[in-house]
Amino acid sequence: MSALGLSTLRNLISALPTGERRLVLLKYAEGFNDAEIAQILGMEPSQASARIEALEGLLFEQMQASFEAELSGERALAA
Repeated sequence: MSALGLSTLRNLISALPTGERRLVLLKYAEGFNDAEIAQILGMEPSQASARIEALEGLLFEQMQASFEAELSGERALAA
């Protein structure tokens, strides 16, 4: 991923509510699996997995929208 992509992803993660941001950081920054995250946060493993999956989808959609907006801006400048 490019530096711009990483910066965008960091910004999107930072904008998440505290609880959701914590899930993402435990999973990807700290390397815990879903069962460990569930134990840390006092929830069922299936609940942790579902929330993480939903957040992954949300972040993917936001990244895609960000890149599409960037490309649209570049196309407008080139025209």
